[in-house]
Amino acid sequence: PDSACASDGFSAHDNGSGTSTITDCGDAGKDRHVFWNYGAAIPVGATINGIEVRLDAKANSSADSPSICVELSWDGGTTWTAPQATSVLGSGLTTLLLGSAANTWGRAWTPAELADANFRVRLTDIAGASSQGFALDWVAVNVTYTP
Repeated sequence: PDSACASDGFSAHDNGSGTSTITDCGDAGKDRHVFWNYGAAIPVGATINGIEVRLDAKANSSADSPSICVELSWDGGTTWTAPQATSVLGSGLTTLLLGSAANTWGRAWTPAELADANFRVRLTDIAGASSQGFALDWVAVNVTYTP
């Protein structure tokens, strides 16, 4: 998983999307990966305007509609936002953006919830075939706030 922590041309690989062929972000039979320790230093009292997650990712092919679902946690992974899904992935490394400078993922955030102890990004690899492979070069987070 360390290979997904920097945009450096080295990718983390998931050689299958799980044990299920259901293409639903909430399917427990899909492979999930959690990332944290982003080092966000948001000033106390700031208003969070939006959170954007960048994925540099690809799949073995576009067969079976491979995509990645992204959820955010503010309490160390106990609770998650509703998922947002990428478009169908192809075999070329692509930059995908989920959320935006004005998208708070359906909730109001506090600066403390974005601290390393609390903030998590969960990715779920989904495809209509359990044999679909995924590669992830980078999972980056950009937080837009007003001091």
